[in-house]
Amino acid sequence: MAYPSVLLTKFLFLILVCGILTVAALDSSLYYCNLAGYLFIFIVPAFLVKDLISRMPLKRRPSIIEALYVGWCIIVGITQTLFVKQLGASALMTLCSGLFIVTCTKEWAGKMLGALFTATLLLCTYFLADYYYHLLAFKQTRDIIGIFYNSGPFSIFVSLFWPLALIRYCRGYKVQASLYFGLTLLLLSITLSRTSIGIAFLSTAAFFLTRIKAKHLVGAIALLIFTSAFLFWLKPTSVIGRLCVWKVTSGLFLKNRTWGVGLSNFTNAYNSYKATVPEELCSEFLDKVDYPFNEPIKIFVEGGVISGAFLTTIALLTFNSLSRRRGRYNAKLAIAAAIVPPFLFSYPLSSLPLSLVIVCYLVILKPNRVILKPNRVILKPNRVILKPNRRLALTQWHAWKVKTCIVLVLIALLSCLYPAFKQIRTEIDLSNFLYEYANPEIPRSIVFENNAHLRQHPIFAAHHGKYLVNSGRYKEAIAVNEYASNHIADPMLLCTLAEALSASAMTSEAEIVLQRAIWMAPKRIYPRFQLFKLYLAIGDNKQARDIGGIILSRTEGSKNVAAVEMRQFVLAHL
Repeated sequence: MAYPSVLLTKFLFLILVCGILTVAALDSSLYYCNLAGYLFIFIVPAFLVKDLISRMPLKRRPSIIEALYVGWCIIVGITQTLFVKQLGASALMTLCSGLFIVTCTKEWAGKMLGALFTATLLLCTYFLADYYYHLLAFKQTRDIIGIFYNSGPFSIFVSLFWPLALIRYCRGYKVQASLYFGLTLLLLSITLSRTSIGIAFLSTAAFFLTRIKAKHLVGAIALLIFTSAFLFWLKPTSVIGRLCVWKVTSGLFLKNRTWGVGLSNFTNAYNSYKATVPEELCSEFLDKVDYPFNEPIKIFVEGGVISGAFLTTIALLTFNSLSRRRGRYNAKLAIAAAIVPPFLFSYPLSSLPLSLVIVCYLVILKPNRVILKPNRVILKPNRVILKPNRRLALTQWHAWKVKTCIVLVLIALLSCLYPAFKQIRTEIDLSNFLYEYANPEIPRSIVFENNAHLRQHPIFAAHHGKYLVNSGRYKEAIAVNEYASNHIADPMLLCTLAEALSASAMTSEAEIVLQRAIWMAPKRIYPRFQLFKLYLAIGDNKQARDIGGIILSRTEGSKNVAAVEMRQFVLAHL
């Protein structure tokens, strides 16, 4: 019989989950939908990971909490290494998962995976050390709260790691649940991360949900998340944002099938396509643009990884259930289920590591043995031999094939991560440039000379153009702007330079630049608004009335804050 306190905690947890999903349906952001998606990332993969790890020759059997934690660390730890702001969290997660696998298994497969995670940790540590070195060298101070505030994965890691460590030394169901719940709330107050709000209750609920059958749990969560997602998709702005990302992703993947989309290519193509979307139809995800890891890309990529992991887990659970009924295990369908869903919900560079990790699980930790043949994959369910020392014995005549397959998968994983780390290196150089640019003790000319390799980056080009205009080197400023705009289709960069040219009494050059920005983004209002202000400044009232009429017609009935402000400015000056 369950204790009254346990029943009360279950009831409160269900109320909180329903509240989160209700807010997700009413709120205009993707945050709460992703938070609801973490239900799958944390709970559903736990059953699959526990089932797989239970077949490994371990020194001890992991609990459901440990299986959940390790599965989450592997999935999120690898995918989040693509984002420079979360390298610290990725390093900690990969280290923990790698040490777990190396210490819990005696097989070469576990040690190879542990070595891969350790190498990822070292690479992340290198970039992180370089980042903080420049942060301290240029005396850029940051509040300690700010480091944790916007780093959801790090706060999630902290919320899970310490309770997991302390629970090993505690006994009693009620003591463990109370300790887990109390520590997550304490760490939540320290990290100030909104994501930890959901994780605090999800981690506590793991104690209460382990006695529920997996199919009932999956069905209940699937009903809740799909209801929330369906209500979210009823918003027109949300649909426009999703279609924008999917269209850019599919277009770039068709152009380059080898490397897929990539980070920098996706950023440039996303901004180019966004410029063609009418101002009144742009949602908040299309308005908040920053380079290169802007909020829309971050939200959609993380949402894509969550969706891909969810669909993959559901597919694998389905195939596992079918294999038990039919007495066989279809490896082709299982591997296809591990690769295809992430590619449908995210661009290839971020989904490939997730897919390869799942394939490694299928090859190494699968319940049945795979025999590789030239034309087909045959599974022999009764050929697994367990020796008394609990080592998994693979026959020598096919062991080298399995090892070769795993080595190729690891090589492909490292090769696909290389362009991402190269892009991260560029972003670190850009952050160093901004630190140097903000330091008044360093001459601006030296700053631009030392960072000349960033001349194609829009942020560098915008700062360089303003510096040249303020120095009176107008021709060089126009040349820099044209060079950057030829490589990066960004009308906002042209508007920034045109504003500086107008302030320097170069109205003709500013008009040419704004006309080009309008040609690049005919449906955007901001370039026309800048041209309207330019015509007012030079006294060309006829041209100003024509441009103002277009702005008024485009912004009529718009609820966008920026569009309303531009409309009021035009009405006040006509």
